[in-house]
Amino acid sequence: MTNAFSLILNLSRLVELKGIWWIFRHKILNSRYKLKKMKNI
Repeated sequence: MTNAFSLILNLSRLVELKGIWWIFRHKILNSRYKLKKMKNI
């Protein structure tokens, strides 16, 4: 019972970290895209 609970906790933490990473990555990609657009003008 405790093992399953810790496993679920670890999985939820991993998902949380992945979510944070995706948001971070998305923001970086967006800023890069905006910079490229600015340079083109």
